[in-house]
Order: sequence, then C-alpha cells, then structure tokens
Amino acid sequence: MIPARQAYGRNAIGTALLDAKDRIDANSFNGWRKVIDFSGDSANTFNGPTIASAREEVIAAGITINGLPILCRLCASPARYPNFDEIYAERIIGGIGAFVIAAASEADLANAIRRKLILEIAGISGAPAFAGR
Repeated sequence: MIPARQAYGRNAIGTALLDAKDRIDANSFNGWRKVIDFSGDSANTFNGPTIASAREEVIAAGITINGLPILCRLCASPARYPNFDEIYAERIIGGIGAFVIAAASEADLANAIRRKLILEIAGISGAPAFAGR
C-alpha cells in the first residue's frame, strides 16, 4: 500500500537551493566536496528566487547540485513532464560532476536513492564537467 502524500502546495526550489547553500556555508565541517542532493516531483518554482539565479549562486560557491526527479503515479510529473530527468538536467543540477538519477516510480525510489548515494559517496560521476549548463 502506498502511503498518503505528506506534502501539498507549491514549490520554492530556488529558496530550497539557497537554504541548502547557507547550511553548507554555516556548518563546522570543511569537506573537500560540497554537494546538495535535490529530489522532487516538480521542476517549477512558485515562490522566492528563481531556480536559475539560485542555481547560479550555488554553483559559483563551488557546490554541486545532484538531482533525483521522482516520477510517481500520484504526482502530475509523468503527464506534465514526460522527459522529467532531462528537465532536471537543464534547470536544476549543476557544478563539477553533477548528475541526475531518476526514480521511474514509487517502487523504483529506494533503488534510485541507493544508486545515487553510492555514486556520490564514491565520487563516481564521470569526468569533471559542468553539467546542465
């Protein structure tokens, strides 16, 4: 049984990216890689700064944004965005070695998360490149 959706309303992706950047900047760790894992079922923002301006600021700070678009039957994403992973690659991810791992369904979500985490921890994402630019 699929649990009821826990979140409703509009997205503020630009705000979320900048909040993640602020949290990375303010923490007491000095990692050699700084990565924001962004997942969701939409590639739109309805509030706050634009995705493009927030993404640019995050990348300029040396932080990579990896994406996990989630295509789910309870969401509008499959019908509205048949190429959702490509939209994430164009609009959201960026920075050195950035990549997208899509979850094709709720059943695939755990596998997609596992694959994404393994790639991030291992630092395997292909040759360093500015993805999505």
